Amino acid sequence: MNKTLNTYIVSSADWSIQADGYNSHTATLSAVVSAFSKFGSKLMMSTTIMSIDEENHMLDRIENADFYATEKILNDLGLKDLSNSFKLARESINESKNIKR
Repeated sequence: MNKTLNTYIVSSADWSIQADGYNSHTATLSAVVSAFSKFGSKLMMSTTIMSIDEENHMLDRIENADFYATEKILNDLGLKDLSNSFKLARESINESKNIKR
């Protein structure tokens, strides 16, 4: 396991937060907690959270970014009810794509 802290830029919806972590996942968890603290009830989140290390961010190498389902990150943080809400939203979006027009 990598024991070196790295800096990541984590974003979702209309926010972006710099966070340190041993890997992209731990930085994402930290950034989401920070986002809740910073924005409170005004926090907006999409169904996906992007995390990219600072170097790749500066070089605009989005292909090296990691993408996480918001429901998974919220579940990892113990926010099970909120996680389930995002899961239902994602499933509804996916189902609506299958409706023939």
